[in-house]
Amino acid sequence: MKKRFLELLEKDKEFRLAVAGYLGLSEVLTRLESVEKSIERLWESANKLWEGQNRLWEEVRAMRGEMRDMNLRLERVERMLEKLTLEIEEEARVVIKHRLREMGYEVEVTSLILPEVEVNVYGVSDDLCVVGEARVRASSGVVDEIDKRFKC
Repeated sequence: MKKRFLELLEKDKEFRLAVAGYLGLSEVLTRLESVEKSIERLWESANKLWEGQNRLWEEVRAMRGEMRDMNLRLERVERMLEKLTLEIEEEARVVIKHRLREMGYEVEVTSLILPEVEVNVYGVSDDLCVVGEARVRASSGVVDEIDKRFKC
């Protein structure tokens, strides 16, 4: 009979629950089932959270890549602007030197960099002083600014 009883416990779920109930374990088993289901739901939620975090990190990586691309482009633009600015300044110095020569003045035209002032066009010869600012576009404000810098 003992062998039969153990076989029934092993193979018959209803019999097993009936015995557990008789022994007062049915409430414990019911709670264990509830805990098991709660744990399963927690794992599902955790998995969804990890999936969401993974998507978020993928987005962050993609944005970092875009930022690197944008930084590279900005660096290229900055280099190009610096080169253009230097070319404009050099062109201005050459043209001014040429015009002064036509007017009979031999003046070496360069830039002047002082601690508080940078001048793109500067030249001195005897009683002539040339001061200027090379800009792509000049407004009256630029002229006023240069005038303020060099008034004594």
